[in-house]
Amino acid sequence: MIAEMKLMFVCYGNTGRSVMAQAIFNSMVTNHPDPRIKVLRADSAGVSANSGEGPEELAEVVMRNRGIVISGHQAEHVTPEMLEEFDLVLTMEETHKMRILEMNELTKTELTKHVFTLTGYVGESGNIEDCAGHEQGFYEVCADRLTALIEGLIRKIDTEIHE
Repeated sequence: MIAEMKLMFVCYGNTGRSVMAQAIFNSMVTNHPDPRIKVLRADSAGVSANSGEGPEELAEVVMRNRGIVISGHQAEHVTPEMLEEFDLVLTMEETHKMRILEMNELTKTELTKHVFTLTGYVGESGNIEDCAGHEQGFYEVCADRLTALIEGLIRKIDTEIHE
């Protein structure tokens, strides 16, 4: 049943892009008019995360300016066991997707059914560039792109629910 779908966003360190994606997604579904969408939730992790690390300062600022608080987030390193809990895993870059496929104990055939780049899953191409080391404006552009992609993701899920 789609209403029980669990999603995970993955980036490199789980302190910037994937955290913002998780927060944007959870905010959007909480405010969605369809109760079947409202119950969806996302989590996030990183392929090279330092577990317990907080979010990047500029990611916090950008999200706070959008009315979303991420200050309590603690980075998690993605593990094969963790992946088994999620129905859909969406990465920020193709390299993250490949690292997940390489690390997992499941066969690649099983994983390829639910591991995608976020852009690819919504029918677009390219990676979502890493914000680390950039100015606040770059984080704003990244958050805008994530918002547009996640709107497309929610539309896709909404369509699947109503089929």
